[in-house]
Amino acid sequence: MNRTVGVLLSAIGLICSMTSAQAAELNLQYAGFYDYLKQANDPEFNQVRPAFFLSEQGKTNGYCLAGATIKAGNASYPVVTNPVTGEFFVPFDKRIKDQRGLLVFDAPETCQLQVAVVGKIHQQQISQGEMLSLAAQIYQLMKEYAGSVSFMMPDWSAVIIVFENGEQQSYLRNEIPQDIKFDMAIDHVRLAMINN
Repeated sequence: MNRTVGVLLSAIGLICSMTSAQAAELNLQYAGFYDYLKQANDPEFNQVRPAFFLSEQGKTNGYCLAGATIKAGNASYPVVTNPVTGEFFVPFDKRIKDQRGLLVFDAPETCQLQVAVVGKIHQQQISQGEMLSLAAQIYQLMKEYAGSVSFMMPDWSAVIIVFENGEQQSYLRNEIPQDIKFDMAIDHVRLAMINN
């Protein structure tokens, strides 16, 4: 009798471990990512791009991405990730969309997708006018993504420069210097929004 109970408990334990292993896999359709990338592929958004993150619900900077793969047809492709910022990079490829591609993440079910719009700076110096132009492009693409509820979006209050090492520097909208010089390589620029 004890052996039967032991075998039964072992079987239940195995089933539970298999279930929790499956719960650590998160699947998302590529088509949604393609739509974000397609909107950003317009020449008017030449300085900005969408940025994708998986984050732990209720945590700030609680990134929960361990690894990811794109599966399309019989092929699999690794997804490039940035371990410092938690961002993952998705290619803009209509073939993956047409093959009903799937992004498979090694991440718990408590993770949620976050989509941001970020700006690109490729030089070590930028003027106030260039920074304001970049901010305008970021904000405009954010409004495009918001669609019919864009009228509810708050205005932006500051630019945040995120460096490749994860450090950040921010400037309030009305306090952006005439010229900004950077000592470190820049990963991206994003906006802080006005809190109502």
